[in-house]
Amino acid sequence: MARENAEESIVSQAIEETDRLLHHHEAIDLVGADAADNAVLVRYNERGAVERINGRIKDDFGGRDTRVRGDKKVMCHLMFGILALTVDQLMKFVT
Repeated sequence: MARENAEESIVSQAIEETDRLLHHHEAIDLVGADAADNAVLVRYNERGAVERINGRIKDDFGGRDTRVRGDKKVMCHLMFGILALTVDQLMKFVT
């Protein structure tokens, strides 16, 4: 058990060193408890928006049931649904 923890520590240190050398930074700066809560809220809001879009494509624009076969035909079918969703949103925005 101690050997596994030591190996995990070495791997973790190597990853941190590689990140430092490649100048990688955190996507969301977490400083304190408030920042952590804000990061969770940001992720929640982004996921909620994506899930609403996916739901509309499935429910209103034919994304749930496709009557075509083949990767290209299914992709075309879904892209027409996304196009229709975009036009629908633009029409709501304009009016």
